[in-house]
Amino acid sequence: MPTKQTEKNAKKSANSHRFKDKLKSIFSFLRAHKWYVFAFVVAIIIVTSLAYFICRTSLAVNVVYTAQNIKVDQPVIFKLTQHIQPIDTSKITISPAIEGSWKFTQTNISENATLTFTPRKYFKEDTTYKVTVHDAKRLLGQPLSLPTISFTTEKAPQLVDAGVLSWKEGQVVASDTSFSVTLTSENRQLRKLELRTTPAINTTMSIKDDKVFTWKPTSILPHNTDISIEVYDSKNDESLVKKTIHTAPEPSMTSPTTRGNIDQHDNIPITFGQAIDQSSANITFDLPGKGSWQNETTYVFTPENLTPNTTYRFSIAKGLRSKEGGILQNDISGSFSTIGPVTVVGMSPRGGNELSQASQTISFTFSRPVDHTSAEQRFSVSSGQIVGKAWRGNTLLVTVNNLGFQKHITATMSAGVTNASFGIPTNQAYSLSFTTEIRTVKLAVPAFRQQHKATCTAASLRMILAYRGISSDEIGLVNAMGYNPRPADTSTDPPTWDDPQTMFVGSIDGSIADWTAAGPDAPPVARAARAYGRNASYATGITSSWIAHQIHNGTPVIMFGSFRATGNVTWKTPSGATRIMNQTGHATVVIGVKGEPTSPLGFWVNDPLRGTTSYWSRGAVDANIARDPDRQAVLVY
Repeated sequence: MPTKQTEKNAKKSANSHRFKDKLKSIFSFLRAHKWYVFAFVVAIIIVTSLAYFICRTSLAVNVVYTAQNIKVDQPVIFKLTQHIQPIDTSKITISPAIEGSWKFTQTNISENATLTFTPRKYFKEDTTYKVTVHDAKRLLGQPLSLPTISFTTEKAPQLVDAGVLSWKEGQVVASDTSFSVTLTSENRQLRKLELRTTPAINTTMSIKDDKVFTWKPTSILPHNTDISIEVYDSKNDESLVKKTIHTAPEPSMTSPTTRGNIDQHDNIPITFGQAIDQSSANITFDLPGKGSWQNETTYVFTPENLTPNTTYRFSIAKGLRSKEGGILQNDISGSFSTIGPVTVVGMSPRGGNELSQASQTISFTFSRPVDHTSAEQRFSVSSGQIVGKAWRGNTLLVTVNNLGFQKHITATMSAGVTNASFGIPTNQAYSLSFTTEIRTVKLAVPAFRQQHKATCTAASLRMILAYRGISSDEIGLVNAMGYNPRPADTSTDPPTWDDPQTMFVGSIDGSIADWTAAGPDAPPVARAARAYGRNASYATGITSSWIAHQIHNGTPVIMFGSFRATGNVTWKTPSGATRIMNQTGHATVVIGVKGEPTSPLGFWVNDPLRGTTSYWSRGAVDANIARDPDRQAVLVY
């Protein structure tokens, strides 16, 4: 019994025989009517060609092109949908105008015409251009109006948020920083970037992958300066980014570059004003030791085997960077010196005047601990008695008693005081000076005014007698001196007159100027004092120091002198002796002194002419004494 597959194969074989039979019929017909068939084929070809030609030359002509995102650095191609006569490219206009060249291409009737514009440089980015084709003609010469062509170029790439664009306003940047921007895509001449800065900075530009633009300054940026930067696209007249930045300050050393009095165990810290990039530091010392960073700003050097009184040097090499990016431009040099000679850094009392002579504490303060015995042995004082020595820290305190009045005291610390440890001894002496108090002695002698024109000596003696407790009057005192008033005999040359060494010469109301009164010298005054019950003496050739001694001993002094510096008068006594007296001779009482007997500074004087007490300088007293020819004085005990 036949299967289904056998029936199927039999059916296929029958169909194949029927198709072969039909083909044999067709070929038999064509062989019998071959000229008719040929004519029919030719007719079909002619009709088809004519129809194609009409379609290619008479239908509407369109322009096929890409209208958006035209590449600025590539030609733009416009394809026409028909075959036309060649176009005169000089009559094609493009707006906005751009230099370039047109090319018309049409190789055969089967190809459509093509217009190609190649810019001489580049199209402007993100710009719409319009093209107008003038005097175009169809293939058979009919005028052809082509539509206006409009296309827009691609936009320039934008900036990526990196480099300059990512900086914040006022951001601090390193002094060797470069300025860079990154585009979102390749530039392809879409932009012409330039860097503008204020203040102006010279840079060199580099481009990577046509996307990353970098401007590297040719030198270090000015430190600690505000810089305005702008990335500007000069091709498209567009400012892409504007920022103001601040450059990091140059690293600075805030610790002193020169230091002294370094002890043998001291460290040397170097402190900076900014946090430092420690890897950039090159700090060297000219002696063995170890250095390390204590923190971001402080480097500490621990020296080894220091020598006293020696200077060591260190340097910080340029190129040191702060963490902000400041860069040291020049080497920094410094030094430190170890402890040298011990010095005296304080003394007292120093330059004092009229200090107590009874007791003074004199001090010398040393710069560092010293050997006490060494210092005490080198102390000396010009006057007084050393009664005690003590120490307060580095200060020697010396108590000195009985320095003496009106003394110029000098205290000295001689060289050679030794250190207690590291260092060397003092190499110079130190001195201070002061003066002690000035003694003043003032006796309670009353001041009387003279009662007659020529009784200054009597009035002066009256004051001293009152001081001694004896009451007196001028006339009685004059009589006790010896008084027989008469004028000088001026008929002789020189005149003749009584002897002032033995009596009061002339009248108590007279004047030596008219030879009517001269008064006494010192001896009659002393005699009159004795007549009133007091011991008295007189002296000649006295000095101000002599007077000071008398006052310190409690004895006032009648001092002979004159009102002013005038000349002398001369006469002969009845015995033939010559006497000389100042024309304005005058006696006063010295009742007090300021200063020591050996060096008095001034005196208190009772003047009978006015009946008052006044202070005279030593110079005034010396001048007054010198105006008396005999430099006389009277003392009453």
